[in-house]
Amino acid sequence: MAQKLLVLEPNSRMLEVIHNGVSDIVEMRHAGGIVEAEKILSTWPPDLILAEFRLADATGLELLEKLRPLGDAAPPVVMIASRADAVDRLGPHVALFEEIVQKPFFATDLRERIKRALGRTSLRRATGSPDAGPLRGRLEDLSVVDLLQALDLSRKSCGVAVTGRPLGATAPPQSALLLLVDGQVKDAQLGEATGDEVVYTALGWGEGEFSIDFNRRPDATTVKNSTQGLLMEGLRRLDETNFRR
Repeated sequence: MAQKLLVLEPNSRMLEVIHNGVSDIVEMRHAGGIVEAEKILSTWPPDLILAEFRLADATGLELLEKLRPLGDAAPPVVMIASRADAVDRLGPHVALFEEIVQKPFFATDLRERIKRALGRTSLRRATGSPDAGPLRGRLEDLSVVDLLQALDLSRKSCGVAVTGRPLGATAPPQSALLLLVDGQVKDAQLGEATGDEVVYTALGWGEGEFSIDFNRRPDATTVKNSTQGLLMEGLRRLDETNFRR
């Protein structure tokens, strides 16, 4: 079943760009302002809201105030804004949004950001459920970095099976298993290899699949670094690799 995206956009040309970018990956509905959006929200709860900062009848910050009574059930918001509004108006409130997309942008770029945002939303929903079963997805939609960050923040214990390879690589995909306790990677396995280096390898995979089993726990401890330490070092290595290219 396609995930649901509510788009708040009063500009018809911008709406066309959005439609071209995401209509084939989501079930999409449109509202020109908050009043119209409230009617849709009452009967059609979306997984994500994509909203123009300057709406027909309000601003993006007023939209957040309208969603506040929903508490944890409020859909996350991706805000579209000019550079000036993104810096001057939204800067102090950046943590309240799932993402801020600055204009102008390409439809293809928006598509990728919406896919990642929906992937994070699905992950948070699954990790928030005590009876969550296995969660599966594609690395193109949710990277290993995003996965580990979300699991660390939510302090989840689980096993993450990842099959992937670097983006654009022609070599056969590899399979790794990352086992976490309270958000910390405790064991990492890739063939005969174990430990921190396995995590660094998996962080470099840009295409592939993952599966999260919230009932799985590690039998051994092979990883020395914290999850945040792994991410920082892994991203540093990726930057160095990209620079050499």
